[in-house]
Amino acid sequence: MFEKNSAVQNGGAIFNSVDGTVDEIVVADSGFFANESQNKGGAIGNEGNINSISSSFSENYAKG
Repeated sequence: MFEKNSAVQNGGAIFNSVDGTVDEIVVADSGFFANESQNKGGAIGNEGNINSISSSFSENYAKG
């Protein structure tokens, strides 16, 4: 469970940048609750590919 995480820019719990070494992420059997970012992606900020399997998202918030 990713809960009540925050980020100054993107992705309160997870941020995946295409400039990094990972171009795809898989999120499986996970929960994201009350995460926030100041820009984009309250729970997940993603610039690449993402595959979400059996995961829940609730009350995440992006201010940007």
